[in-house]
Amino acid sequence: MTRRRPIGFEEEFYKGLGRRMRALRKALGLTQSEMAEKLELHKAQYPKYEAGYRFMVDKLRRLTTVVPEINYHWLLTGEGEPFTRLPTVPYNPEILEYKESKPPSLYSEDTEETSLIAVPFYHDEEANLQWGTYSFEEFPPAALYFHKDFLKRVIRLPDFGGLTLVPVESDAMEPLIPQGSIAIARKLENDGRIFDSNIYALILNNVVYFRKAVLTAEDEILLISGVDKYPAMQVKLDKARIIGRIIGCIRLL
Repeated sequence: MTRRRPIGFEEEFYKGLGRRMRALRKALGLTQSEMAEKLELHKAQYPKYEAGYRFMVDKLRRLTTVVPEINYHWLLTGEGEPFTRLPTVPYNPEILEYKESKPPSLYSEDTEETSLIAVPFYHDEEANLQWGTYSFEEFPPAALYFHKDFLKRVIRLPDFGGLTLVPVESDAMEPLIPQGSIAIARKLENDGRIFDSNIYALILNNVVYFRKAVLTAEDEILLISGVDKYPAMQVKLDKARIIGRIIGCIRLL
């Protein structure tokens, strides 16, 4: 499937990501075909990623097989250093010594305040996504950037406090929360309470679940799936770690 160019603020994100992917590849002395092979990507598609086309960001997890010390926060945002420590593979540091310029389209004309909101991925080294597809320790501990207008119009948020991203690797809440999407959760401490019959991301026995939470008692909730094959679960609140209420989800194409 042909990857389309993103529009608006997303275009700046993917262009920046493509620039850093190209700089990293050249610093490692790899051709585009060699980089595509190492990332298990199609050789004909990889050049488009460096050119700023949209693609699945979670594929970047495979970069650790190329250079284990890669700093995913730098790769996604341009902030900080390219590596978390001195790489064990040979590379040319001069290629990576360039300054990231902030695109003027991301800023209003009369203020330097950015119109983007950084929403970090939820990170818990002990918790695994449902069915153990991969652990959060393997997922880039970074953030995605959203335009304030998007969050206001689409997610309809009164404010932007306490947001976190949780990858969805279960079909338990299909079709509302599609498998393979990224859920946007609002932390419990920001909501102040559990909202009855809302969908939550929570951790039980170090496994992340996505379920509708129905209040049945002061200290208990009934967790209901949107799919018949998953039985309902009665859970005491002190046995669950509530990540947050799901307020929306996105899918990176």
